[in-house]
Amino acid sequence: MAWELVNNGYGEHHTLVSEAVQENESTVESEDAPIPDGTVLVHENVVYEATFEVVDSRPATTYSLVFEDVGSPGISGDGPSIRFPELPRVDREKLAARGLGEPPTSLGVVAPSLYTEPEQQSSVLVPEPEYRIVEWEDDTGRLRIVNQLSSPIKTRRYTVDEVAPSPAEYGQRTVDDYAFQLTGLSDEERRVVESAVDGREGYTVADGESIPDAVRSLVTQFRPREKVRQSSDDVSGTYLVRYEGSLYWTQLHLTDEFDSSTEG
Repeated sequence: MAWELVNNGYGEHHTLVSEAVQENESTVESEDAPIPDGTVLVHENVVYEATFEVVDSRPATTYSLVFEDVGSPGISGDGPSIRFPELPRVDREKLAARGLGEPPTSLGVVAPSLYTEPEQQSSVLVPEPEYRIVEWEDDTGRLRIVNQLSSPIKTRRYTVDEVAPSPAEYGQRTVDDYAFQLTGLSDEERRVVESAVDGREGYTVADGESIPDAVRSLVTQFRPREKVRQSSDDVSGTYLVRYEGSLYWTQLHLTDEFDSSTEG
């Protein structure tokens, strides 16, 4: 379960969540999920878990477009040209959304642009450009498509289930379910923990350095514990840890080298 409290006023997601709460579901079309499956969030001071199912999918393609400034060294202005206002509406809107409207502010910058199949049929820029040169009022750019990637647009049906009547109750439940106490620490282990607590960057073993025995032994206390936030299949993740009377939101990240050296 993704563990993330998103409070009231969470912008573009507010309407989605509000509709799901009031109407029992909310449907949205997008390439990526606007809210990850299993996200825990707050709406009107009640805690919910949001889940979705994909109910439809339609093909689309992301084109990585670059308009290189004509007149720059090596950039030719030869080839079929079109003025920006004469582009089909779909192309004008896609370019404007990427800083390539009038005037353009992103010449020379890769502009990923998502086109559905009907939009591609209306376009003069993709999939095969009919024009290589686009003229703005004071600028001219030469189109180059550097990459294209299948990017299906999925229809997701979201539902939300109440998991707690208030953030306070949910927080206490989370502490009860996940928090654990570090016990039996040696002096070296304490130094590692206190460095992680006090240091702005936490405690890190630099690349190329050997992993201290104190770190290895500390990790053994995390292995049987359940993570608050699941970020990987190994012990790396987010935990709630009690130490010296305080509760800490703790992020543990282990590299592949740690596991391989431990096994060896």
